[in-house]
Amino acid sequence: AAWEAFSEGKETVFDGTSGTDTWNPSAVLGGTFHGRDQKYFMYRFENGVRSFLLDDDQCSCFSTLEAGFTLCQGSSDPTKVASSLGVDKLNGEGCTSPGFSTSVELFVRERPSTESAAVGVQRAVVFVRESEPVVRIPVERTGPLSDAAAVSYMTMDGTGVAGTNYVAARGRVAWAAGEGGSKSIIVPIMLDSGIGASDKTFSLKLLAPEHASLSTAADETSVTIRVERTGVSGTPGPLSFKQEGGATDVQLNIAAKSKGGIAFSSGADTSVGSWFSEANAIDGDYGQLQAFRPDAAAPLAGAGSTASPNMPFIGVIFPARILIDHVAFGRDNTGVHANHWRGQVAVEVTTVPAPDASTLQSDWTLVDTVTMTTPLRRLYAFNSPTEATALRLRLINSTSEVIIIDELEVYQAGAVPSLTSGMLAQYTFEAATVSDPSKVVDTSGNGNDALVNGLVTFGMEGSFAAARFPKRASDTAVPAYLEVPALKNFEWDQAFTASVLVKRVGAGGFAGVLGNGRGVDGSFEIRMTPSNGGQEVGVSVNTVGGHNSGEFVLRGQAVPVGDWHHIVLTYGDNATSLWIDGEELIKSVSGTVVRVDQPLFIGVSGNPNKPAGSRPSDSLPASAAEGLDGFVHDVRIYNKTFTGVDVAELWRGFERTIKREGLAAWWRLAESSGSVIVDDSGKSVTGATSQSGTSWGEGGLMLDGTAGRASSSSALATLHGDAAFSVCAWVYPSRDAYSTDLDNVEYVVGLDGSGTDTWFALALRRGVPTLEFGGKTRVERQSGTKLPLSQWSHVCFSKSPGVKTGTGGAPSSTRLFVNGVEAPVRLSYSALDGVSFAQANAAPNLAATNKL
Repeated sequence: AAWEAFSEGKETVFDGTSGTDTWNPSAVLGGTFHGRDQKYFMYRFENGVRSFLLDDDQCSCFSTLEAGFTLCQGSSDPTKVASSLGVDKLNGEGCTSPGFSTSVELFVRERPSTESAAVGVQRAVVFVRESEPVVRIPVERTGPLSDAAAVSYMTMDGTGVAGTNYVAARGRVAWAAGEGGSKSIIVPIMLDSGIGASDKTFSLKLLAPEHASLSTAADETSVTIRVERTGVSGTPGPLSFKQEGGATDVQLNIAAKSKGGIAFSSGADTSVGSWFSEANAIDGDYGQLQAFRPDAAAPLAGAGSTASPNMPFIGVIFPARILIDHVAFGRDNTGVHANHWRGQVAVEVTTVPAPDASTLQSDWTLVDTVTMTTPLRRLYAFNSPTEATALRLRLINSTSEVIIIDELEVYQAGAVPSLTSGMLAQYTFEAATVSDPSKVVDTSGNGNDALVNGLVTFGMEGSFAAARFPKRASDTAVPAYLEVPALKNFEWDQAFTASVLVKRVGAGGFAGVLGNGRGVDGSFEIRMTPSNGGQEVGVSVNTVGGHNSGEFVLRGQAVPVGDWHHIVLTYGDNATSLWIDGEELIKSVSGTVVRVDQPLFIGVSGNPNKPAGSRPSDSLPASAAEGLDGFVHDVRIYNKTFTGVDVAELWRGFERTIKREGLAAWWRLAESSGSVIVDDSGKSVTGATSQSGTSWGEGGLMLDGTAGRASSSSALATLHGDAAFSVCAWVYPSRDAYSTDLDNVEYVVGLDGSGTDTWFALALRRGVPTLEFGGKTRVERQSGTKLPLSQWSHVCFSKSPGVKTGTGGAPSSTRLFVNGVEAPVRLSYSALDGVSFAQANAAPNLAATNKL
């Protein structure tokens, strides 16, 4: 409330001991002597009271206010302004101009909270390179999700200055009731081109939580902006997170002998036995637990220790002395990651000739230490290319064990493509970029903001922040689109790459997605075409002497309505390539692209501002079908041509999220241990085993058939009522034979519960896969074929809203897949219990309190 009063002039309720008064900033801070801009403030939390100090610029002691602190205090009466000498609260010095102290101090009392929900930053320290357009600071909500929650944020200068090193940001992050997990606060980074520039810091502060608690340990993130350094070889470390990705054709991987890397480790210690659970420390076979796994008895040494290497380590010896600039660990080539991290490792390099496991500790240079408490999904960047003959990871602290599955990837300098180099514009549509309803902020840092025209709305669509372009009601209706005037004069005839993630809701017509005009009226346009039921991607490229009076048309493939798809058009050296979902569909030597000075448009075909009569046909779009009916996320424009490696790197970042759309929980049991099961869905559905009756082995969680079980700590609240759901699991039946008793059921995985149709479970009934519902109703494999004993099978049931199975020849809303092949199903129930077919086939009504 005080912030709104300060920044927006809203009336604020003042909670005083003598009652409630209305504090009107326009009346209190406006007057004969104090009508200046209120530029300075200080936020404070002391003795359970939050306070804002507001000041104008008339007190001469404000000369020290460049740090943003208030030095003067006014009257304690909230309805009046002091006319006497102000008092310096910080160091006892007073203002030198009596009668001009016009500050007001607001005290807003904390409301006691009885809720256990909490909000906070996920990382206390974040690093970002100055070449990155933005830094994303994750904020997480945990605990009960029954109420909506929110927390405000603001940036504060450190050695970095807002407007010089970063763009100041303030706002509010909100979670709806039932919504948890993390959200990102975006702060644009500015390039400091000054000579001798050094690393800069600023912080992001959380404040004023609503329906949640905020601890002082989780209310601030310090951001360090790494200055880019040049040179052949620089001083190593610290490492900074760059991005996920890395293509298999550019990595130097210790599991791939053809790359020339040689794996080495600390081996065995005769006094304690092997330090590793497997003799072959890294074998390239992801998910088989043959990885870096030190025993608890292994000796440890702190980072920077000069002792001999009598502690667990693992690394790679390079075929020659090379420059390296990236390292990744805890994932395989497909971007799948281990979620089994505990303890702390030191990342070290050496330049000694012919290094091996006996190379002394004094010959290793510490790059950085990485604390592993949660799943790491990281490709780390060195702060400059670094010469090395070997790199190793050395365990320096462990609470239990460390597993690195399954590869250590080291990248030669320049091998990892940059997704920021050459970027002209990027639009992510995240909340901080669309706070002004008239524009979308360009997060590349180039200031190429997009202007909003028509009824374009913004919000979350699944896992992505997106712009929603609605279907036009008629041909004469005003189209909804985004326009980037700043790119009107870009040299499209030289080289460019256009990338967009799009999800269509409706099909039909030439629905424009991204471009600067259609046909000969523009240089290029990505759009949908009427082909393949109106779902085909088409590209119009205007070339010199090309087809169709200068328009060269590339047609791609159908992209189904309702799914996210990544489309990339790249041009250079007279060649144009079209990529969809990471696959190159067309590469054509089409000729030089014609430069047409039109703005960039998003969500519409052609230029809706082009007047009729200025081209052979009418102004565009001529029909309602030519406006996009769907969602757009992450639009990027580059002034360079993308290679296949670049496209793969960009697609990989989207692919993982797309594949997890709708994922409510993901327990990767082959990579868990102890009593804790880590959820890799991002929804924080952590599980715990009963311990009694459970053990780990055979690639997963072993259950004894009686006491063994595992359950989630929180409910899957998103699966409630007649919700669509899919439940899939790898199952290994290890009994000698299945029971012949019809009522013998082995429950595998599902939602708990007791009421009729309020829960479900994937189960084996006498070995036959079934989907059990409360009330003795089930959908089972029609053929009665059992799962094979003593081998792994993948079983997946998928249920659409509505009745359990179709009638009268209608397709079943419940489908079964065994090892990827669909199997027919049937409805089974007990008529002896007085249950009719209609009752048995009724849609379930899942409880919102069910746990996994």
